[in-house]
Amino acid sequence: MRAKVFAPGHITGFFYPHIDSDPEKSGSYGAGICLSLGAVAEVEISEGKGIEIHGVEGNVTERALLMAKNELGLEKKITVRIELQLPISQGFGMSAAGTLAASLALAHLSGVDRHDALRWTHTAEVESKTGLSDAIASYHGGLIIRKRPGLPPYGEVEKIDIDSEIGIIVVGEPVRTDEVLKDPEVLVRIENSGRKSLENFMKDKSLENFMRVSREFASSIGISNILDRIPEGKLGSQAMLGNSVFFIDGDASIRCNIDNQGVRVIG
Repeated sequence: MRAKVFAPGHITGFFYPHIDSDPEKSGSYGAGICLSLGAVAEVEISEGKGIEIHGVEGNVTERALLMAKNELGLEKKITVRIELQLPISQGFGMSAAGTLAASLALAHLSGVDRHDALRWTHTAEVESKTGLSDAIASYHGGLIIRKRPGLPPYGEVEKIDIDSEIGIIVVGEPVRTDEVLKDPEVLVRIENSGRKSLENFMKDKSLENFMRVSREFASSIGISNILDRIPEGKLGSQAMLGNSVFFIDGDASIRCNIDNQGVRVIG
């Protein structure tokens, strides 16, 4: 038994976190865009025991799949091969995309609801402190507004389908999200700016305003100084949280489109 799944990458433009003792209620407010580059996972179920993960470090993915195996009572071997199409720890949600792709492949093979794959992934991401809402966005695709944090029925998102090409430039070294969010002063700036950013974006839910509001947010929280790497005349911002910038159109080392489909089985 074998299945292949694609999960889009996701760039958060602005946010503020909400942490609860229940991972399903944890997440973030804010907005981001899903990308036509992401992660492809192939999962095979065979006789044997254990979980083998190839292509990535796999700690978060293993946590999600162990949760799935326990819930499903699956006493077989799971072999996972993951291909990441964007750099890790640069604000592209690759940990979530790889884990979500693997989780949906397992759910598909096991005949359970695809929402279970999202729950396994989101819980593993929150517990591992590698992400708060990337999995939720990747699940849906498009431009995702996170109106309430967490999984349904606690969380609420609004999806907007947008056709646009996105340019990406990776500027510096990878960034560890958990390290940035340990600084209490940074957290205060993120919450204050994130609330204001969400209010401003809801007045005009266009891609252009998303870019403008995201740039104002990145500038106000003061965690790096890479906004000048956005090509002149282009609307864009810094990917949260990474040493990379993204923008509408323009020449770039990485080019992709906004993905409006979300995670899906491809083979």
